[in-house]
Amino acid sequence: MDQNRQQRIYEIMTEEVIPTFPADQQANLTAAANAWRLPYWDWAATKVRGSSEPDYTVPLIVLKKSIEVSTPTGQTTIKNPMYSFTTPRPMGDYGINSLQSIDEFPVRYPTLTPLLLFTIFS
Repeated sequence: MDQNRQQRIYEIMTEEVIPTFPADQQANLTAAANAWRLPYWDWAATKVRGSSEPDYTVPLIVLKKSIEVSTPTGQTTIKNPMYSFTTPRPMGDYGINSLQSIDEFPVRYPTLTPLLLFTIFS
């Protein structure tokens, strides 16, 4: 399924977005689109960011409230959709009519505290 999504996003980039940019920028944008992949975050992998201490935090891109993007008319700053995203219309307009409440998710060990769970499964 992710491969189909990735393919569709690639098609949108190459067929709809890149043609709106000036001709002298299109070759570089096409090369970037050819190298592009859906982001993947391995939450368990340690990262080293400027120190020798391991860092298990989220990718830096999700921590920025706004980002700079290239447009056909130049650079512009937008709200970062990886930081926060709100659909322009109600979710029902997109065919999503029911979301499962967090209270409805099954709990395997309902009487154990998070600290105890961490100790057991570490």
